[in-house]
Amino acid sequence: METSMTLTFLDTAKVMASVDRMPDEQMAVLLRRLRLFDAKGLVPVHRQDIGRREGRLDLVGACMARLYSELLDFGLDAETLRGLRTKLDLNDIDKSQTHLATAIDAIRSGGEVTLYVELWQQSDPWKKGLSFRLHGHRAKNTRAANAVKLHEQMKGLKVRLLLPISLNRLLGDFISAFAAADTGA
Repeated sequence: METSMTLTFLDTAKVMASVDRMPDEQMAVLLRRLRLFDAKGLVPVHRQDIGRREGRLDLVGACMARLYSELLDFGLDAETLRGLRTKLDLNDIDKSQTHLATAIDAIRSGGEVTLYVELWQQSDPWKKGLSFRLHGHRAKNTRAANAVKLHEQMKGLKVRLLLPISLNRLLGDFISAFAAADTGA
């Protein structure tokens, strides 16, 4: 995956707003979110020694930010998203790129990729666990997901809530718009 293309936070917010056909005043909300994700260490930011505090995002970081923004709209907080960052940053089977980069490649080649957000009910009713699972971005993922599900069932955990998110629908147009904005920059 080519990750050398980068956009500023402002340009990334503009792309996000244009894909969702948001009014201009909503772009400020997206820009604040990008800065929040940066401050919390949730997105990989490229900084240049030019004296500016504003960072730049490559395609993987921008897709990560777009996904986080949607999950914030669903009610997840920034601290909860750290678990997703850990999942997306894991290297894929061949260790050449991260899970999210592999998922982006699959989306570009027409494959279906779904992120599952699972809320687990533990034996203590006041404790809840949250897990994230990608499906469809690699061939061996089904076996790995089944192994995780079996392991969780053996621990007595039950899924209380399952939220499937089609990354194709969420990121497909965004990936194209990001590339177009980068070539136009």
